[in-house]
Amino acid sequence: MSETTKKHKAEAPAKLKFSIYVCSTSRYQKIRKDQ
Repeated sequence: MSETTKKHKAEAPAKLKFSIYVCSTSRYQKIRKDQ
């Protein structure tokens, strides 16, 4: 492994602090209708 790769891995955060939520349009529209 190159020095650059080692450095990058050492400085990278252990956990990401965001998430991605995917919801299909049809499901979203149904939820909106039910409210």
